Amino acid sequence: MRKFIFGTAAMLTAISLQAGVDFDKDIKPVLESRCVKCHGAKKQKGEYRLSNAKDILKAGDSEETPLVAGKPDASYIIKLISMTDDDDDVMPPKGGTLTKDQVAKFKQWVKEGAKFPAGVELKDTSKKKMK
Repeated sequence: MRKFIFGTAAMLTAISLQAGVDFDKDIKPVLESRCVKCHGAKKQKGEYRLSNAKDILKAGDSEETPLVAGKPDASYIIKLISMTDDDDDVMPPKGGTLTKDQVAKFKQWVKEGAKFPAGVELKDTSKKKMK
């Protein structure tokens, strides 16, 4: 029974990724609730800002290329969000790692070209302060 449930969940994730990633539905809410608080207009930890289409492409203090459209394996953001809780560089560093589904959607988003609508400025929607 467990294998059936796991297999079904994996299949549904694969099917949803084949349908394409929707920036407004899949990416924007995660960036706004988990990333913009520390990497937005008001604050740029590590000198990195990801709250708009222009800035998300600029390297911060790490000097690593944050996003390489079409190449998730060459995108530093993907490396950081794919790390485990015990890694010092994991993003986000507080509040737990992103879910496997969220990471998969980010990878697919980058693979599909990392389209970020021009003129959109992400807002911090985190509800509480992360410690």
